[in-house]
Amino acid sequence: MATKNGTRGGAATTQEAPKQRPAQTIRYGRLKATIWRQESDKCPWYCVVLARTYRDQAGNWQSSGSFGRDDLLLVAKLADQAHSWICREMARDAGAEGNGQLAEDEEGLGHETEPIPF
Repeated sequence: MATKNGTRGGAATTQEAPKQRPAQTIRYGRLKATIWRQESDKCPWYCVVLARTYRDQAGNWQSSGSFGRDDLLLVAKLADQAHSWICREMARDAGAEGNGQLAEDEEGLGHETEPIPF
């Protein structure tokens, strides 16, 4: 008897792809910015997911994209830090493509890099 995935008896023959991990996570208490690196034909790009974690009535951790008044300044700080991190990574990527090695200031050790033209 054939099943939906084309195997007999329901056993899957394909291997699962490895789970993608975030490139970076920045936290302020219950708030977090998760940065994901995506690959394209031209160059990598990044997207950011902002979330607020909380416990529901059953005590299980949940996540929400809704923020209260007191969260907004921290959300702005998270967005600013995520933006700075992405700019540093893009500069690193551009530097690695340009000369095959990274300059010391582009290693993300707290040194500011030149802004990337958009």
